[in-house]
Amino acid sequence: MIILLPPSEGKSSPAGDDFDLDRISPFNRELRAAREQVLAELIETSARPDALEVLGVGPRTASAVGANTELRTAATGPAYTVYSGVLYEAGKLAQAAAKVGPQSQVRLYVQSALFGIVDLFSAIPAYRLSINTKLPTLGSLGSFWRDRLADLMNAQIGSQTVIDCRSAAYAKVWPGTDHNLFSVGVRALRDGREKVISHMAKKYRGLLATALLEEGKDLTIDEVLELSRTLPEIRDARLEELPRATALTLLVK
Repeated sequence: MIILLPPSEGKSSPAGDDFDLDRISPFNRELRAAREQVLAELIETSARPDALEVLGVGPRTASAVGANTELRTAATGPAYTVYSGVLYEAGKLAQAAAKVGPQSQVRLYVQSALFGIVDLFSAIPAYRLSINTKLPTLGSLGSFWRDRLADLMNAQIGSQTVIDCRSAAYAKVWPGTDHNLFSVGVRALRDGREKVISHMAKKYRGLLATALLEEGKDLTIDEVLELSRTLPEIRDARLEELPRATALTLLVK
């Protein structure tokens, strides 16, 4: 089973070994050159006077952009300790990952603007870069990674069940619609009607991702539904057929 996660825009600062691009999984050999291209241009762009404008961020993130220039020697930590935010904190994903360690039957991958895709247990630095960014030379990072990930991801995923907790922008990098992929959506019952939840959907996706990691085994989609119904604040879980995909919808209280 594969669980796909979005990154967090804000990140915690790790204090481990210096960054080594060769330690990034999956596809460390296949994507080594592409990751080096993005890394090199991010470092160069972050040193420009107009770096904030090019990277599409505001003055409050100036220090994080400045830190991008030192990425080659930056301290690292497991990705689960670097990515933060609602999805990662809701289910205490970092604590669960540290406790159970990498699982052979359940793998968690984060879609990343810098790495394309990265295993939750890979050692990464804190960085500031969004998938919506257009770098001066490489252009749209979404398109850049989509072209380089398609064949690799298709071969890696095969017939495995994929639980997709990514946001829309990151899901476009590898849609996975030809695979056994289930996109996690969240709705709430309000005044007798179901309404889509957007921002707080991250909370429930995080709870589900953590529960699946702790379960530690390959589950059928029916078993995923059953597990989903045991999560805090979840009223029900069901599958819904969409035009090009199948959604795993969580109905919250």
